[in-house]
Amino acid sequence: MPLRGDLKEFGVPEIFQLLEQQAKTGCLHVRTSIRDIEVYFQEGMVVGALPAGENPWNHLVGILRRVGYLSDEDVQRLEKRQANDLTSLKEILRGEALLGPREIDVLLREHIEEMLFPVFQKRRGEFFFVQD
Repeated sequence: MPLRGDLKEFGVPEIFQLLEQQAKTGCLHVRTSIRDIEVYFQEGMVVGALPAGENPWNHLVGILRRVGYLSDEDVQRLEKRQANDLTSLKEILRGEALLGPREIDVLLREHIEEMLFPVFQKRRGEFFFVQD
């Protein structure tokens, strides 16, 4: 059963609650007047959020660069390493000792909250969920 609808009828908090209760894994696409985002769920838990259509690697590296965790040289080195293997950015950052696991988790959680807060308040727009 596809999950799709209008935010006037079914708000973002209710959608999140449903996905959590049913332990769904997949991507929730939310389109509002202020932004279009993709929210990733794994077994009902939010594990990521991005502006719609954006590359996760580029988005996370951009955040880390803006907040001062990565220099231009760090980014170049990470991009070369990532191009040569399929290790996740989180694992590469740990391996390079650029960020610890706790720092990465805190930064990602703050970013997800920043992406989602404005969307939680909107009652105009549409959504659809694509299950993995």
